[in-house]
Formats: sequence, structure tokens, C-alpha cells
Amino acid sequence: MLGAAGRGLMAGEIFISYRRADQAWARLLHSQLRDEGVEAWYDAQVGAGQDWRKATARALEDSRIFVLLFSSSAAESGDIATALAAATQEPKLIIPVRLENLAPKGAFLYELASRNWVNAYENTEATLAELAKGLAHLVKTGARDESILPFDRTPPRRKRSYKSFLIAAAAAIFVGACAIAA
Repeated sequence: MLGAAGRGLMAGEIFISYRRADQAWARLLHSQLRDEGVEAWYDAQVGAGQDWRKATARALEDSRIFVLLFSSSAAESGDIATALAAATQEPKLIIPVRLENLAPKGAFLYELASRNWVNAYENTEATLAELAKGLAHLVKTGARDESILPFDRTPPRRKRSYKSFLIAAAAAIFVGACAIAA
């Protein structure tokens, strides 16, 4: 296969994990990577009649970079959580990309708590293009220095719920009232 510039594409060292609701973003990232001369794998490449679990497992094993397109839809997927857990068992570079401004919970929090994030929920197309350039550099050079990627060094924080705020406010009022009464 030849890339847009006529150069040969490099093997599918990148595994893109996403939820169907985010397929347009996965397709865009895949296209941007191809434009950079790098072939990535995502499940749209599973052929008719092919066992998708076997194809996914093989692609995951063959990859060295796992890109998770994280959204509220992805956060509900047991299959994505399983693929992420499998990716952490290997010496893979795991790159979580937030398509929405939300923090991970449950299995995702466990697997992603100590990772740097690419925040793509604003200006998504440009951020994915920047990510594709950085990933292509890593694949082509064999480098392991992910500092060239557009990471946000501050981890996503869970938003406090209104209920938590009310409980904290009630506790503060109670403590204040007890102090006044004493």
C-alpha cells in the first residue's frame, strides 16, 4: 500500500479503540495516520464473515501503541475496558484521548489513573492531526519518548456532583451552628 505522498505505509503498530458512536473520529484519526505514512488498525477493517474477536486480539497483540478514544459512550463499553486491560498487560504505550470533558470511572479509572491524556474535546480535528504526526514519528523512528505527543499533564478530575456539594454545605452549616451554640 502506498500513502498519499507515494511512500509505503508502515505496519499497523497502532491499535485504535473506540465506541461506534465515535466511529467518525476513529475514521478521521486512521486517515490522518495514513496521510503520515503509518497504518493503524481499527475494527472497521474486520472483513465480512471474519471472527471479529480473533481479528481484534491479533491486532492488539501486533500493536505497540494503544489509542483509546474516550467518551461517555466508550465509558459504558465492557469490550473497550477489556481491550484496555489486555493492552496494559503488554509493554504498550497507552494513549487515552478524551473526546468529551469527562473523567474515567470504574475499570477505566483503575487502568488510566496514572496516564497522561490527550484532550481533544475542543478543536478535536486539529488535536487528532497533531496526535497523528506525533504517533507517526514514534512509529517511524522506533522512539519511546512520548513527550512529543500533545498530552495534557493534568489528569482529568471527576466533577463533584450537586449532591456532594449540598452534603458538604450542610455539614459546614452544622459545624458552624455547633460552634456558635458552644
